[in-house]
Amino acid sequence: MHVVEYRIKHFFHKWAHNVDRTRLAELVNTEGDVVLERNKAQRNAKRLRDELIASGYSPEQIDEYLAKKSEQ
Repeated sequence: MHVVEYRIKHFFHKWAHNVDRTRLAELVNTEGDVVLERNKAQRNAKRLRDELIASGYSPEQIDEYLAKKSEQ
């Protein structure tokens, strides 16, 4: 069970990291390599969010986690 909990925390962390990268890219730049990185981060965040939902987390739980992470 410990491995499962670790993997879920890992997915949450990666998802939050990609969302943060997306937000930063939107603030910093609107063209070039930054936009490509933003698009990649958006795709990764969506894929990871879908994986979390498939693992049994509700969208509300994921949004709550992100809100707490943003407050830190």
